[in-house]
This record gives sequence, structure tokens and C-alpha cells, in this order.
Amino acid sequence: MSELKKHLHYLTDKPDHIPYRTSYYNEYWGFCITYNQFKNLSEGEYEVCIDSSLKEGYLTYGEYFKQGKVKDEILFSCYVCHPSLCNDNLSGVGLVAILGKILNKIPTYFSYRFLFIPETIGAIAWLSKNKESVNNIKHGLVATCCGDRGTSTYKKTRDGDNIIDDIVEQVLKDSGEPYEILDFWPSGSDERQFSSPGFNLPIGSLMRTLYDTFEEYHTSKDNLDFMDVNSLTNSLSKYLEIIYQLENNSNLNKKTHSKIPKISIENDPVFISQNMKCESFLGKRNLYHKLGALTNQKNLEVKRAIQWIMNFSDGYHSLNDISKKSGMNLIILNDAVNLLKNVNLLKEQ
Repeated sequence: MSELKKHLHYLTDKPDHIPYRTSYYNEYWGFCITYNQFKNLSEGEYEVCIDSSLKEGYLTYGEYFKQGKVKDEILFSCYVCHPSLCNDNLSGVGLVAILGKILNKIPTYFSYRFLFIPETIGAIAWLSKNKESVNNIKHGLVATCCGDRGTSTYKKTRDGDNIIDDIVEQVLKDSGEPYEILDFWPSGSDERQFSSPGFNLPIGSLMRTLYDTFEEYHTSKDNLDFMDVNSLTNSLSKYLEIIYQLENNSNLNKKTHSKIPKISIENDPVFISQNMKCESFLGKRNLYHKLGALTNQKNLEVKRAIQWIMNFSDGYHSLNDISKKSGMNLIILNDAVNLLKNVNLLKEQ
């Protein structure tokens, strides 16, 4: 029993919630249960049988492309890797699937691409296999958490002043309903891969309640009871209105920015990421905890600092710029810089 307990995951502060935990890159096994179930386990000997294997395999994802009058594309992406989670996963899948079904029946000016991918690794794999056609993507949205009863929330693109940002904000404003606009930050869902500095695609994310801010997040309570059909329908209608506005916008090219690379000075260095395209694999460099979906504050702080440094070390943002954007202390960011330099992921300009 003592050995089994090391592999059981539960939430003491939410005793009737089953947590969501992942482990992809190391040989580990475990089970997620409620804390109440854990407390009621009988002492004794338990036999564990896991029918699994670690071997070379492949990644499966779904993709649907709708040809329009021009090759310029609008991207809609969702993720399919969260088993038994309804709002934080399935709501986006359902919404994107319905969008594809609707657009399939009507002629469009722009081409539309719909991705159904495992979060993070799926976006990275797709970008890796489609480097030549990425430039066709003019705008896009990541759909997640679309079905709860909360206020519509929009996370802006990395630049924050693209046409898609203007259109989404106007659609939300015209709805006459409460809404919230958030600036970009380099974590969350797959917008952080599409918006990595090597691609910098104008991809935002339109949701309802922001992930990781509702009690049911990453637990068994994110179920059909938490969902609301009217809210999901409302989200769908806003996506359709955004598509209408995109189709009828006369200038959909990404706004141009006359960026001039910054020059390092003694107290405000500028760094260059050595891996501009998508996130680096931090686990194999011992810079990331091995068990996914944890909420330990120290782990989160280190991860957050690394993500900000890697995403904005593009030659145009100094360390002070990153501190202002992230709201993070320069001491923490400097610690992250040193960690990244030690594993050759960062160089000073």
C-alpha cells in the first residue's frame, strides 16, 4: 500500500474532484482519484496492471482544409488531448467542427484550415510539417473553454494590434454583452506555438472563462453539468460573426511593424533565442518538471519566466521590455536567463 500511495494523485482541497495529470516523457505510472476515495482505501496488498508500452510511434491529428477564392488562410485550431474534460477541450472541438461543417456549404473568399491536434506537441508537429505554407495564414483563433456560463474573453495576438484583434473586440462590443480583453502572454494554449517569434502568426484565442481560473479546471467536475448549451451557442455565433467580418474586410494583411533591433547596453541586455520556432523541449534539459498539469507555485514561476524570455528574446525586446510586458521581477528573469544560457538556448545580442 505504501508504494501504491506514491502513485496516487488527488486534491485535498477538492475532496470530490478527480484531478487531471499527465506524464509523457518519462517512465512513470499513476492513477487519479478523489481524496475521499483515497481516504477510504483499505490497507493491504494491491496488484497493479498497466497495459502499455514505450516504443517508437506516431502522432495523429485531424485537419480539414476548405479552399476559398484565394490561397490566403484563416486558421481555427482546437486540442483533442484532454480526456473526460468537457469545457477545457471538448467545447472547442465541437465548435470548430461545426464551423467547418457550416463553411463547407458556402463559397468563401478566404481559405480556411481547421486543426484538431494534441495541445503543444500537435501544434509543434503541424508547424514543423507545414513550414512552406505557414505564410498563407493571415489570421486565426484557438478555440477553448467555449461552453461555460462565464463572460466572453479574448486573448490578443502576440503583437496585439492585428486586424483580427480589432475585429474580435468590435464583435464583442457590438454583442452588447460583458466581455474581457487580455494582452498576449506566452503560455496558455497553442497560440503560444503559432506566435513563437520564428512564426509570429497573428493568432488569438476567444473563449469564455479563462482556463485555470474556474474551480472545475483540470478536474472531473469539468463535465456536462458545467457546460451550458446556450453559452456554447453564443460562442459559436460570435465566431461566425468574426468570420463574416473577416470575409468582408478589404485589408486583411497583417499590420506592418517597422521594427529596429535593439542594442544591448550594460544594464538592459538584449538576448536572442537559439530556438525561435515553437517552445524548446525543456524536460530533457532538466528545466521542467516531469509531471504535467501540476500547480506548484515555484515550478510555475520558473516556467513562466522561461516562457517570457524565450518568446520575446527576438532581438527587438530588451530584458527591461520583457519585465514590463510580463510584470515579472528582473531578478527572476535574470535567473531564467542564466538557466537558458547554460543549456545554449539563449545568447546575448
